[in-house]
Amino acid sequence: MDWGAAALLPANRQALGRLVAGYIFVDAGIHRDGLTRLGMMDLEAPEFAAQLRTHLAAGGRFPEWADQHLRPILPDARLRQRLLEEVRPQTQPATSTCSSIQPRLQPL
Repeated sequence: MDWGAAALLPANRQALGRLVAGYIFVDAGIHRDGLTRLGMMDLEAPEFAAQLRTHLAAGGRFPEWADQHLRPILPDARLRQRLLEEVRPQTQPATSTCSSIQPRLQPL
C-alpha cells in the first residue's frame, strides 16, 4: 500500500464481505500511541505535515479527490463514486488487529 493508504482498509474489508482477522503492513510506518495521523506525519515528513496543517487550517480537506481526478485511473463510474464515498472521514471503530513488518534486506 502507498503511504497513508491504510485508511482505506476498512472499505476493503467491507467489500470482501467476510471477516478479516488482521492486517500485516510490510515496510510501513508504525503508529505511535498518543499521536494522530498528522502527528505521525510531523515525524515522518515534517515539511509535508506543515503544508498540510496550513491547508487544513484554511478549510481544505485531504485528500481532495474529485471524480475527474480519478477517472483516468479508475474508469468504472460506480467504483469511483464508491471510493470517493469511502475516503470521506469515518467515525467507525477499528475492528481488526494490525501488525507491521519492516524487512531488512541483506546484500547477496
